[in-house]
Amino acid sequence: MRKIFYLLLLTILVAACNNFKKQPEKSSDLSFSKAEYKKESSLPTKEGTKLTAIIPVASGDNEIAKSINDSIFKTVKLIIGQNDDVATTYDDLFDGFIKNYEAFVSDNSDYNLMWEADINGVIEYYNSDIVNIRLTSYSMTGGAHGNPNTTSLFFSPKDGKSLTINNIIKDIDRFSKLAEMKFREKYNLSANQSINSTKFMFPDDIFILPQNIFITKDGLLLYYNVYEIAAYADGPQELLIPYSIIKDNLLINIQ
Repeated sequence: MRKIFYLLLLTILVAACNNFKKQPEKSSDLSFSKAEYKKESSLPTKEGTKLTAIIPVASGDNEIAKSINDSIFKTVKLIIGQNDDVATTYDDLFDGFIKNYEAFVSDNSDYNLMWEADINGVIEYYNSDIVNIRLTSYSMTGGAHGNPNTTSLFFSPKDGKSLTINNIIKDIDRFSKLAEMKFREKYNLSANQSINSTKFMFPDDIFILPQNIFITKDGLLLYYNVYEIAAYADGPQELLIPYSIIKDNLLINIQ
């Protein structure tokens, strides 16, 4: 009887050990949160000057998260900072926007315009191969109109390094030719018609891919910011390239 008891106990212990070994390892996948900021001028009658921002933040005290967060910060700094800005945190960077305005007003007492800036960052796409972040911004610091801008950032979730369209598309030349064909179809431009024969302003009258491309659920979205290929009044230009026609030209799984 005692022998049977010991055998039964041994069986339970072995089973428990096996089950323990089969437990999945803790996921090392990235996660993102968001940080929100709001800064306003404290000058009397200048309360309209303000900055608001929503910034995606890669979570975790590791090099992957640090690499992504550092790159996002550098991009935001290019959008909102001054040429000699030495800020290393968002609070310092955004406080600097307000301080620059107040210093300008101090030197130009008859200046009545307000400044404003808004930055909104979202995770556009995320899988095990790539993270795509969209930064949409608008700033108004005087002049006839504000400055809207949309930026696409690609990162590897494996090491946090920045990626480019060359990490997504195998043959860029083939992709560009396909994109031009689809662009002409969308805007009713024949193959032998000048690309700039209507409202567009491509450099040297030659089609080029935009500076920003987004990964969406339906395809790659080509996004031309204002002034990139058209006048401010025409707004940004967009072109969606469905995955179904470029699946053999993709380097990573994004479908």
